[in-house]
Amino acid sequence: ILLFLNISFCNGITNYNIIRRIDISSNLVKIEIFFDIENVKDKYEIFIPKENRERLAYMNISIGKKELNFFEFHQKMGDFVIFEVDVRRENKDGKVSLNYSAVYTDLLEPYPKEIFQNEEQLMKYTDLAHVPSPYQSDRQETTIFLTGPSLLENHSGIAPFRVSGNSVIFGPYLDTKPSNVSLEKMPRLSVHYKNHMGNFKIDLLFL
Repeated sequence: ILLFLNISFCNGITNYNIIRRIDISSNLVKIEIFFDIENVKDKYEIFIPKENRERLAYMNISIGKKELNFFEFHQKMGDFVIFEVDVRRENKDGKVSLNYSAVYTDLLEPYPKEIFQNEEQLMKYTDLAHVPSPYQSDRQETTIFLTGPSLLENHSGIAPFRVSGNSVIFGPYLDTKPSNVSLEKMPRLSVHYKNHMGNFKIDLLFL
């Protein structure tokens, strides 16, 4: 059976605001994304890079405290895994606010991998600079939380961004186009920080 997926570029669905929060203060990476959506009818699709699918330990999609039904397409769309969320009963005049929560393992990389005993361990976290989505996004912002008081050492990235306490805030980014079906040439941000001490730097990688 062939499954034809609607990638939803032209069906009018728009993310009018996305807030992504990434907590890398422990060995598990906790990601929470708030999607404010308009012009939606009965379903909404969430993209996850398939390179992270095997590292996904927990996933929940909700509106407030109400958990929603969702399922994963067995057929991939390019370099992405697609989860479809049923929002028919939650739709209010075409607007829905979804909360995506997930926990990932093995996303943090010791960098460098080998150190001397008297050296402090540095860690590296890499992610897409923009939240992947098959829909146009009017505005989005990402905050990355670290372990403790932090000092920015070096950076290059997508402006604007700012440092606030234990976190780095990227954005807001306006008018982000729908994600390509390939991760090639999609910008990635990399957070390099001192484990438990909070020193980090931000790099933008084009893979």
